Amino acid sequence: MRSSALVLPSLLLALGVSSCGRGAAAPGAGDCDLAAVGPLIGYSYDLAPPAAASGGTIEDGTYDLTQIIEHGKASGPSSSNTAPAFRWALRFTTDERSPNHAEGRMVMAINLPPASTCDGGRFATIGTELRTLSKKPELGSEQYSATPDGVTILTKGTTYVFHRRP
Repeated sequence: MRSSALVLPSLLLALGVSSCGRGAAAPGAGDCDLAAVGPLIGYSYDLAPPAAASGGTIEDGTYDLTQIIEHGKASGPSSSNTAPAFRWALRFTTDERSPNHAEGRMVMAINLPPASTCDGGRFATIGTELRTLSKKPELGSEQYSATPDGVTILTKGTTYVFHRRP
């Protein structure tokens, strides 16, 4: 089991996720009908640095977390050794798209048993930057890469890999 506190990327904090009961919508979240239904994903480790972000078009749809990679360290006594950590789902709905930018609505659901959260906000992509904004006034910013069937979010030393639901 992982002994250090779980630190989620600033993307989570920027969206201002609120705790709520399993399957319930976050208070005041509005469009929070998304559920994190994928498998519980544990951490994996890779001494190599993360791949460079490439940006790209995030296709509208729902994405489930499939892998978490902590870079720069090997598995050891304080690691989870891929023990279940949490479920995470993202839904993107684009309102505007141009050759160098996209923006729209984003809903995020996280299940960190026994807690569940759900919240809505806005997103924008500019180059390789994924920006997020919600009820909290802080603008979140992470590097990302997108393919037609997936999104990879690169934070400080950790890569989060999501696959698009069919």
